[in-house]
Amino acid sequence: MALLRTMTEDLALKMLKREGIAAIWRLHLAAAAAHREGYSGSAASIAQIAEAAEEAWLRAEEARQTGRPVGCAAPKIPPEPCGYRAANIAGSL
Repeated sequence: MALLRTMTEDLALKMLKREGIAAIWRLHLAAAAAHREGYSGSAASIAQIAEAAEEAWLRAEEARQTGRPVGCAAPKIPPEPCGYRAANIAGSL
């Protein structure tokens, strides 16, 4: 399954590189057409490629906006201790 995911992502990245964001729309249209024609397996495969392309595009956009490299996770913010906020709010009333 991981190999199939890698192949799907590789194909999606190649299509994005060649066609840009329009590749995502074209893939969704192709998936819909395949579904209408009765090729549900092909439609599902094409939709997976479209999803992989969309995820890659969004990751690249986030990296461009934040200045972090693609695949670099955002810094983790430690959660507040349980009851901390509620105690502070109750104390300020």
